[in-house]
Amino acid sequence: MYYDGCNDLTCDRDGNILSQTWNYCKHSYEPENAHCKVRHCPVKGCALYYDGCNDITCNADELIIDQTWNYCKHPIYKPENARCKAKLCPPTCKRFFDGCNKYECEKTGVVGNLLEPQVTCDTYKAPKCTRYKDCNKNRGWTRSKKVWCCKIRGKHCGNCPGMSGTCKKNGGCKTAGHTCREMTFNNKPLKVCCPSDD
Repeated sequence: MYYDGCNDLTCDRDGNILSQTWNYCKHSYEPENAHCKVRHCPVKGCALYYDGCNDITCNADELIIDQTWNYCKHPIYKPENARCKAKLCPPTCKRFFDGCNKYECEKTGVVGNLLEPQVTCDTYKAPKCTRYKDCNKNRGWTRSKKVWCCKIRGKHCGNCPGMSGTCKKNGGCKTAGHTCREMTFNNKPLKVCCPSDD
């Protein structure tokens, strides 16, 4: 959506006007205040996009819902480093949280039906996959999937078969006969409860 200093214009991805308000602004027209109010995500199927300076969060409708506002002048701004940091419905994801609403995944990069009634959020959280289809097939492995499969299913926990969950804040474990160990997933630490050696 674009505000031209008087009216709101809704446009498609190609810049064609789909609809607009028809306010009469003879004396209150302020073209210097024209700005884009709602924009489409730069990359289709992307939930979190980095443009070389700022992180841009997109919802399931592929509209920009939030972004950082870093000021990046050359040489800090590097558009060649632009990339999708998190896809909508990454590979093998079954349920996806777009930062506000929860969806079923139809396929990689495509959300399906809402899991709960749609809500409007003033503050958005980080988008993420909340459930994966499987932890057995050797495809779609990301750090978040490995952590999820280890924490929820007790699979792919490295040298901790029989893992019973993550450690408590005090370093203990809920399950008897388990001790807290620090495991590594893609060079990032995760404290999990593994069966005790003794």
